[in-house]
Amino acid sequence: ERALVLSREGNQIAAMADYDSALALAPDDATILNGACWARGVTDRELETAIAQCKRSLEIRPKWAVALDSFGFVQFRHEDFQDALVNFEQAVTLQPKFAGSLFMRGIVKLRLGRTAEGEADLAAALAMDPTVQATYAGYGVTR
Repeated sequence: ERALVLSREGNQIAAMADYDSALALAPDDATILNGACWARGVTDRELETAIAQCKRSLEIRPKWAVALDSFGFVQFRHEDFQDALVNFEQAVTLQPKFAGSLFMRGIVKLRLGRTAEGEADLAAALAMDPTVQATYAGYGVTR
């Protein structure tokens, strides 16, 4: 719980340490694995570990939009744009009103040269959540 609070407050480094401590106690908890993956992705650190954590989370809880979003974000950081797109597509399919996934799908499409589609996704994400662009800018993600 403390890791989640730290993450929401933007203290991802401290959250990573708490998630790792929690994983020592519950190594197969999909929620903890996802949180650890997300914190690493947001800080752009230990991406190989983050990838493994996301994969394990999705093995335990397949078709979980939140974990697909986290995995897509880590793959984006890893500059694996095609695989990131696949995960964001699945996340948006499972949870169409997930503005973060839609926003990141748009960003990835822009990186892949699919400009019109990317701009459409960004506009739709901003219509859902006018703060989404600022949120991701805080993570260092811009157009």
